[in-house]
Amino acid sequence: MPESEKVLFDSPFITVLHFPWRENQPYTVVRPRTGRGGTVLAIIPPSSEHPESRILVVSQDRPPIGGTSWELPAGGVDEGETGAQGAAREFSEETGILVRPEALVDLGMVHANPAFADDQISIFAVMLPSDFDTRSLDIQADEINDYAWLPASKALELFILEPSYSSLISTALLKANYYGLLDLEFSKKPKL
Repeated sequence: MPESEKVLFDSPFITVLHFPWRENQPYTVVRPRTGRGGTVLAIIPPSSEHPESRILVVSQDRPPIGGTSWELPAGGVDEGETGAQGAAREFSEETGILVRPEALVDLGMVHANPAFADDQISIFAVMLPSDFDTRSLDIQADEINDYAWLPASKALELFILEPSYSSLISTALLKANYYGLLDLEFSKKPKL
């Protein structure tokens, strides 16, 4: 750590520090434990029964927002793991759906909150069969409250309208759409 950085708080999960920025103004930074995470957008393609692709979202308790948040299955990438390995491991632990890292489609990396943390979140997609049994999940009860399979456009709409939906959902949906894994239409606009 450069001598100009001052550690304000350090724990196994985060480090909070000040360092001089422009004109020696202090800037506060929160560094997550590993700084690396992975998330998986699970996609079930359209079928005769479901004309639109569906995605998996999970509900988790989030004390900083005083409630629950709907998110994509995600977690930290351990030291020595690639982003795909960590994302596949976390996805399998949280959902019970076994996914090999090589089955994941790399949608790129984002900084989830660059104003406060230097975390890097790798976003992946996994294409499941159109006849996937959506009731066959083995949810990790100590982390996940509930789950839902939502039409992709509904998930995007809920992110736009409801504060309890994680921004990583919209990022993953837009990236998957850009790479041709989804066919989202953007003609519907919410009423203001």
